[in-house]
Amino acid sequence: MAAASSPNFEPVGLVMLRKSCRLCVVCEMLIAHQAEVERLIDALGQTQA
Repeated sequence: MAAASSPNFEPVGLVMLRKSCRLCVVCEMLIAHQAEVERLIDALGQTQA
């Protein structure tokens, strides 16, 4: 995910984004649109600042 490579990224632990997404049952990976998830994470960072 691009947010992890951002120089302003600081791990905050587990975060609930209240975002619906798909799940690959074979590899148990969540599938979501990167731009939507990044927008949610950015909004979370703005409320934390």
